[in-house]
Amino acid sequence: MATHEMTLDVDKSVALAAEVVTARTGDTGTVIKAAILKDGAPISGATSARFLAVRPDHTYIEQAATISGGTATVTLDPRALAVPGVIKTAYFRIEAGTGTETTPDIWITVIADAETGSDGASGPFVSRIEEIIEELQAVKRSTLASRDAANSAASAANSAAQSANANAAEASKQAAAARSAAQQANAAAKLAKPYHIQDAEPPYDERVDGAMWLKTEGDRVESANKWDSTLPGLGLYPGADTYPGADTFPGKAGDWRKYTF
Repeated sequence: MATHEMTLDVDKSVALAAEVVTARTGDTGTVIKAAILKDGAPISGATSARFLAVRPDHTYIEQAATISGGTATVTLDPRALAVPGVIKTAYFRIEAGTGTETTPDIWITVIADAETGSDGASGPFVSRIEEIIEELQAVKRSTLASRDAANSAASAANSAAQSANANAAEASKQAAAARSAAQQANAAAKLAKPYHIQDAEPPYDERVDGAMWLKTEGDRVESANKWDSTLPGLGLYPGADTYPGADTFPGKAGDWRKYTF
């Protein structure tokens, strides 16, 4: 591996002469390592770097480089050295916080190898195309994974919906059973109206439709009374004309329907 170290200032006016690198067609370990300056000081805020050049056959090359601590490094792809001749346009492009910067040109002398010695031209090579293909493949893999995850989530949602529907049906069945039980309880309550045999009027909470009160006076029955909630009375016992006491509820609907003997 041949490493060519140099210093390049993006202020291209200070370059006295181009740096020169020599390599042979087919070389696989040609490294260019450049300390990047800006106005004489190490460049700061650099985030990425690429290496660009025009080969002797006028085809364009571009490949990724690395930059760390202001030093850009690239290992030339053998296809960049496939055409013998002198590359006079070759430079680093730096992305920094202040924008895009480029270095002065580096001259690369590419000498022919003994096997080929050919001056035939090849098509243009841009490594960025291969990078884009790999990025698209990664997107495809990610999309397929997302689709599988979505299908799995949809299956789980369908299962949950079926379970919820089954639970709703069971709840509806239980509600119907509860309503039926309530209806039966109401019917039983109607058949179990309270009966009172006493002098005093039954308390208000025992006055339900159909409740019977046999009003006694001493050892005889004075009247038979049946509570009717549709009557507009004050709820006093029949015949009372005094102001209601603590055991009466004025203003509430319902009154005793009196039956005499």
